[in-house]
Amino acid sequence: MSEPLAADHSAASGATSQPRVAVIGPTYPHRGGIAHYTTCLVSALTEAGCRTQVIAFRRLYPRWLFPGRNEFDPSQQSTQVPSERILAPLNPLRWLAALRAIRHFSPDLVVVTWWHSWFLPCTVFCLLWLRWIQHRRVALLCHNVRSHDHSAADTVAWPVLSRLPHTHIVHASGDPAQIRARNPKARVIRLPHPIYEIFTDARVTREEARRRLGLAPGDEVCLFFGLVRRYKGLDIAIEALGTLTDRPNLRLLVAGEFYEPLDYYVRMIRRLRLTERVILHDHYIPNEQVALYFRAADVLLAPYRATSHSGVVQVARGFGLPVIASAVGGMSDLVSDGETGLLVAPADLKALATAIARFFDQGLAARFRQNYQLQKGMFSWSDLAQTIRRLACDSC
Repeated sequence: MSEPLAADHSAASGATSQPRVAVIGPTYPHRGGIAHYTTCLVSALTEAGCRTQVIAFRRLYPRWLFPGRNEFDPSQQSTQVPSERILAPLNPLRWLAALRAIRHFSPDLVVVTWWHSWFLPCTVFCLLWLRWIQHRRVALLCHNVRSHDHSAADTVAWPVLSRLPHTHIVHASGDPAQIRARNPKARVIRLPHPIYEIFTDARVTREEARRRLGLAPGDEVCLFFGLVRRYKGLDIAIEALGTLTDRPNLRLLVAGEFYEPLDYYVRMIRRLRLTERVILHDHYIPNEQVALYFRAADVLLAPYRATSHSGVVQVARGFGLPVIASAVGGMSDLVSDGETGLLVAPADLKALATAIARFFDQGLAARFRQNYQLQKGMFSWSDLAQTIRRLACDSC
């Protein structure tokens, strides 16, 4: 059984050298890193000369499963691209509607976003239909080969996902081996996670940011940014701060909605007598406020227990903000130890505390910021877009 392709596209595509790329994934009005990523990717594909279609989601999660307050972006200054909000993770009728829209667009390549096993039924159905019914070229863009929470569903997902797409696109250096462990013949392309520069606002100075956030000019400010989940290690950062009693001006600025019980962290802060040194901003940070936090900070802390890579680290790079991170997953792909930041053993609060003290005592910020400039071309949206464009042209 095959769906008919759009009648006149195949010839036109080759003649105009303007490949068509459909992208399935979340984007505005959904919030968060994956949605921002999709927006930046589609913008880069357009700049690379591709005609694009975005098939987005109506909703991502049912209310009973979503741990946050709202899955939609409250930003007044939104970043968005044209999209068709069709998909729903558990509604096969919406899957078919999305596939009909893709057939009408008749793309040379479909890029399917993968980041969590909750979307496995929808993803597998779309991959099968696109490949075997519509006969499309398909690339699976993998944000996480393994879910951050190490879901048991991952063991079910990857024997299938490693075989369905023509190509896998990944960012972390360890991801190709994980995919090929399931399918040795898998075609895997690894590219660095690009930098987020969509939040930078030159009008926000360090002095202004600190004034607005209630921070003193002489404070040593460590930033923990993003949705608070256990694997990100906020408790490790707080415990590390508690050991640095000889640094009265050291502050930990926590900015992001808690997906964990807030009371647990409040009790920890009180137990360690850090109520004056840990500042909690328990809400989703809209786009127009992101620059405030990154301009005010001296260093970003990313003490993850586990991860493949981190979009927040690439936001920091966009601001030229140094990073102290755990040496887990693909973190070493993003942070050059001793050059743009410091890497420490995961879940080691003593090592993290030592790194924080070293960063400030040795005045490493200026050197790390300078080294960022030397590496600026290594994390480009253009490189990713051009790679996808070539994949699309190969099938024109």
